[in-house]
Amino acid sequence: MLIVGSAGFAAGELLHGLQGRDSGVVQFILHGLSGFLPAMISSWLAHKYAEQPQAATHP
Repeated sequence: MLIVGSAGFAAGELLHGLQGRDSGVVQFILHGLSGFLPAMISSWLAHKYAEQPQAATHP
């Protein structure tokens, strides 16, 4: 999950940070969090539901 979150942070920073003229540490963190949070949540949900046994269906 941390790897996915880190990749999301980098992608969020690159996509949002390069579009505006705002710069600084606060803007860097805020733009990175816009990618980090959705990536962490989706990774956590995928991990949570992947461990549950699936119901078997017979044809």
